[in-house]
Amino acid sequence: MNIDLLGIILLIGSFQGFFLSFLILHKGRTLFANRFLAALLFAFGLTLLSLWLSDEGFYISNPKLMFTLEGIQLIIFPLYFLYAKYLEELSNKFSKMDLFHFVPFIVYKIFLIPFYFLNQEIISAFQNSYMFENYPIQYIVFNWIIIFQGLIYMILVLKITKIYEKHIKEFYSSISQIKLDWLKNATYLAIIITIGFMTENILQLAGITFSEQFGFSSLLAAIYIYTIGYMGLSRSGVFTELTQIESINSEKIIDQKNNDRYEKSGLSIEKAEAYSKKLKQLMEMEKPYKNCKLTLRDIASMLNISAHNLSEIINTKEEKNFFDFVNQYRIEEVKNDLLNPHNNNLTILAIAMEAGFNSKTSFNTLFKKYVGLTPSKYRESMKSD
Repeated sequence: MNIDLLGIILLIGSFQGFFLSFLILHKGRTLFANRFLAALLFAFGLTLLSLWLSDEGFYISNPKLMFTLEGIQLIIFPLYFLYAKYLEELSNKFSKMDLFHFVPFIVYKIFLIPFYFLNQEIISAFQNSYMFENYPIQYIVFNWIIIFQGLIYMILVLKITKIYEKHIKEFYSSISQIKLDWLKNATYLAIIITIGFMTENILQLAGITFSEQFGFSSLLAAIYIYTIGYMGLSRSGVFTELTQIESINSEKIIDQKNNDRYEKSGLSIEKAEAYSKKLKQLMEMEKPYKNCKLTLRDIASMLNISAHNLSEIINTKEEKNFFDFVNQYRIEEVKNDLLNPHNNNLTILAIAMEAGFNSKTSFNTLFKKYVGLTPSKYRESMKSD
């Protein structure tokens, strides 16, 4: 059998999807969201396998196999969305409402049931209609449903990553390890794949054969499988640890004005003022911010108040989220240490790590944000003064 370059790409991408799917279920099964990631990669593998089987002519003699694999694309983007959703919520319980995301797939599979009972002549005529110069209307409609479905779900995933970043800043003082930038970048790649698929559809409808079996978007899909599979697997340990500590979703801060957000908190003005003073004393005297893994709940436990009330105090009295509140103390600690002659033999990074930072990139970004200078330029300017 003569397998061309596209066929090799499709076949390797397919088995890579299957391999990563089983690997994730084996090594990352403790993270609930990974179940959707594994299903996503398996569906991707089936889609690429279906394209390869079609390219090699297997469907001509095995039409029922074609109908069995047809429509798998309709669950890819819902699975990707659900993976992002349960990763953001750190939830371990599936919501029955999420089954509605699979309604288009179920409807389409019901639509295909009669095709299993057609005779070979009718099936052959149906298969021949898939030639580029004579597309059946259902083929065109199906592809455009996939395109619009993909773009809608990718926008929703980008929205999830944006909301997630807001939420973690309310609870964690260091977020470099738990940010979803990798998922955001993978989503941009998915959008590029979808646009590539859309472009190939438009060209084919115009009579221009850019590539057979959507070669360009298939190549990008194979790359995407590697990206989302390995990135998801490498981050599983971090998010599994978070689920064991606390659930972000359990105390999400509603995105409203501060006054509305804490309207029913039960915390009086007098108590808020008293706790605010205790909080500042704690930060200045005991310096808990030096713990790079410091969380809102850690501080709440030290003050013997609820995490919700502590969040209210920081948000209303300091007008900051927890992340900014803690890291400003760290920045001040670094600034003081940089001025200390006894620290001249220490690198800026060593001083930053001592103050509670756990990422060079995060430290440099925050220092520039709060001080207006890079750490090295600040140190030089203080020496010259």
